[in-house]
Amino acid sequence: MGKNARLRQGLRRIFPAGITRRTFRSVIGFGMVFLIAITVVLTLISSQYLSQNLQEQLESQAQQVINTFDQEMGTLSSTVLSASSQSSISAWMGGNYSGYQAYTVSRDTYNYICTASNMDPYLEMYLFLPSQDYVLGSLYPNVSSQFDLEAEATTAGWYRDLKDSYATVNIRSDFVPPVSGGDSCFAYIMTVYALSSWEVKGYIAATLDKSFLDNLLEGTLMDGQGFLVVLDPSGEVAYSSNQALLEQNQDLLPTQEELEEGTGPVASGGMGDYYRVAGTSQYGELQFLFFADQSLLNASVSRLLVAVVLVLFLSLLLVLAGAYAVAQRTTRPIREMTKFIHQLEGNGFQGKLTLTARDEVGDLITSFNSMVDSVRENQILRSQAQFDALQKQIDPHFLFNTLEIIKALVIRQDTRAACAALGSLGEIFRYNTNRENCSVTALKNELQNVRNYLSIQKLRFGERLHYEICAAENLLQCQTLKFILQPIVENSIRYAMDVMERPYLLRITIQEKGPDKVLIQVADNGPGMPPERLERLQLFLEDQGEQGEFGIGMKNIAQRLRLSYDQPFGLTVESTPGEGTTVRILIPKRQA
Repeated sequence: MGKNARLRQGLRRIFPAGITRRTFRSVIGFGMVFLIAITVVLTLISSQYLSQNLQEQLESQAQQVINTFDQEMGTLSSTVLSASSQSSISAWMGGNYSGYQAYTVSRDTYNYICTASNMDPYLEMYLFLPSQDYVLGSLYPNVSSQFDLEAEATTAGWYRDLKDSYATVNIRSDFVPPVSGGDSCFAYIMTVYALSSWEVKGYIAATLDKSFLDNLLEGTLMDGQGFLVVLDPSGEVAYSSNQALLEQNQDLLPTQEELEEGTGPVASGGMGDYYRVAGTSQYGELQFLFFADQSLLNASVSRLLVAVVLVLFLSLLLVLAGAYAVAQRTTRPIREMTKFIHQLEGNGFQGKLTLTARDEVGDLITSFNSMVDSVRENQILRSQAQFDALQKQIDPHFLFNTLEIIKALVIRQDTRAACAALGSLGEIFRYNTNRENCSVTALKNELQNVRNYLSIQKLRFGERLHYEICAAENLLQCQTLKFILQPIVENSIRYAMDVMERPYLLRITIQEKGPDKVLIQVADNGPGMPPERLERLQLFLEDQGEQGEFGIGMKNIAQRLRLSYDQPFGLTVESTPGEGTTVRILIPKRQA
């Protein structure tokens, strides 16, 4: 038997004559056309998409750097404003002291600016008394009693500017530590005037080390082959993250007209092509210019194209294998499989195909059963992923509301209450951090978390808020989902107590509901809800209505309960206008 005859015989074993061979040939022809067409289309689309995506990523990173810089400059502003109203600093600048009082005022002033500087590793503070040639810095080498602001090179520039313009605030990018010298910093400088004569008493300066920007660029598209340049209002370079690249690409620095063009690619006669993003800080009219090497974008596009071609090739192989398997089926197994699939859709992918076959159909049956198992497993994994995601949605909402409470206490200057609130907040965060990655806990822990939250609210609202917690001792060790009570309590306070004139009362009760169930009730004496609103809320909790005026917290809890327990367990809401609202949570009785 010749070589060609043996080859034909081998091909017949793999691809028998008839419909299998014809189907295989058709798929081969279609697959080749499809591969060429889809490769061309996806190459064009994916190249444009990835390039645009990377450009958007660069723009986003650039904006994040500017925003973070502005936040830090805002910290400088707050630090200076706080210092200007501090009693020891006001006394130190006024000079109305002598003897031992002079020592205590100087000591308290120095301790204050040192403490303020220690709050931020990039921040330093300086106080200047021109009338006494005195400078007081948070670093001891910058303390001097013989320092002429107008004569010293490190201070003469900004001092003349403030003196000539009578500006209250001056933002500089060329501030150098006055006595010790060193690298220039960004600075927020305030002029302190005497209210009676409007004469200058002194200056308060808070500085930001420029290495702060170096850290912001780590891990971004500007790190390595890119760089950042900051220009001051006069167009001079105030900061450069990579001086070597800047010197090689001086022609990349734009004119004012080019800055107005904004984002886009720019060519350099020095090192190559770059993509430029421009932005302006809120402080000091500082221009931020971000440059990313264009080759980074091109390399990413090339990698994507290789991946697209590989995926398409593998997809074609899968299509060919699937077509070959389909061609081997017979009508009877296909009908029975179709019937079984319809049954499978209705019973939640429970069961297996029990057809028996000794040919390729048997392999298909085995593969199909494996697929059913995989789908069922994926459903379980998806439910768990939804559970974890829903639980984490609570954190930003809860943090925002709690910090607002603490902010209010601080504004009222109620230090003791603020410290107590922070202590309770720390306990709440420790509870909600979930370092053990466990979604359940004992009821006593959940109740303690609510007590911590209510203690914060009690500090804020005083005698307006009253609450009672009643739970049988034998139920405290029962298992429950974490963080399901606090959002309900928070909603009740927000929507009930805030609109009430009479004292607000919240009752939390936990009791047995039969031998295998635990009922948790959260009830208030608020205004309640009209039937129409209650109906909309119930639909929203059951994923049948729109969010509208409702928050995510209650729906979060309802979804987590549905994912964790079957009927009849879950969350229900009852409300009577003028009498109050009751939220009931029914969970199985299990020991934690």
